[in-house]
Amino acid sequence: MRIVMLFSSNSRSISKIFYDSLIEMGHSVKLIDPDSEYLKSINDIKQKLSNKVGNKKLIQYVIEQTSEYKNRYMLDQIEQAQPELVISYNDSFLKPETVEIFKKYSKFMLYLGDNPFYSFNKSYYLQITLAADLIITPDTGCQEQLIASGIKNVNYGILGIDGENFKKINTTKKDRDKYETEVFYLGTIHGMESWAHKRPLFLTNFVRHNIQIYGNHQWHRILPLYPELEPHFNLLETPMPIEELNIRMNCSKIYPVDAHPGIINGLHARIFDAIGAGIVPVVEYRRDIDKVFIDMKPPSFKNFDEARKLASYYIENDSRREELAVELNQFLMMNYKSKDCVNRMLSAI
Repeated sequence: MRIVMLFSSNSRSISKIFYDSLIEMGHSVKLIDPDSEYLKSINDIKQKLSNKVGNKKLIQYVIEQTSEYKNRYMLDQIEQAQPELVISYNDSFLKPETVEIFKKYSKFMLYLGDNPFYSFNKSYYLQITLAADLIITPDTGCQEQLIASGIKNVNYGILGIDGENFKKINTTKKDRDKYETEVFYLGTIHGMESWAHKRPLFLTNFVRHNIQIYGNHQWHRILPLYPELEPHFNLLETPMPIEELNIRMNCSKIYPVDAHPGIINGLHARIFDAIGAGIVPVVEYRRDIDKVFIDMKPPSFKNFDEARKLASYYIENDSRREELAVELNQFLMMNYKSKDCVNRMLSAI
């Protein structure tokens, strides 16, 4: 099948899972990154406008024009490929009229990383969702909301364990000297809204241990409010390569996983990355844990006090932690390999 993927560079781990799985299944795949043209278009527009309009008008104009630019770019690429299926991660800033054009010759599948009802600054997200032939969400809470809104073609689906990129390896002494830690965490912060505070507040529960935190520039705006985290924070100027992320996880004991407030029941993909790398995730409880991990569950907590206690237990009990890491990995490899998960999604289209 000829398939076009609309996945931004910000979703590189998820994009790689889809792309590698589809290629391995024998499909012809073209990957389009809308953001590759996005920044270029912003700079072009700003140069042309210079100081001709006030700042607010400029911002609004840039938003409108970049949206037009991205949609023209994506449609041109899609029409060149003439796919039988277009897969979009979230809305990709598509406009309804763009979808209407390519749906004349292609099916349209939407994989929801975000809930359309909890996404800001996306005017057409719900309309794009309504236009999809198949919607896949890794959150049963989102699935229930969409079905309650009258949308019937909504399936639950997770991407599972990516055993090619996240796996147990024999780390070198050089790796261990450079990366070894008890707790490892990688995550971004956006803005200063109340949601942004949940992440650093969560991580303060692990500072009694050796913890290394990696994140973007936005962390510097919020760290002064959480001074205990500052000695543990490391700035990332560019996204961490997947190979390095796997090595760092292999040099760690546990990975704490917080749930974004916009996730109702779903599981963060980092749970599966950590288990693939052979370490134990300590997970903020969401209902889908019981749906996915039927007989073999990762340690989960319903409040931050529990998180602190669980972290200490698994850091201090090496044999139990290592045993559980193996059991979780075996369970996922048997039931939720990425290729099998993607194949199940496509079988419903």
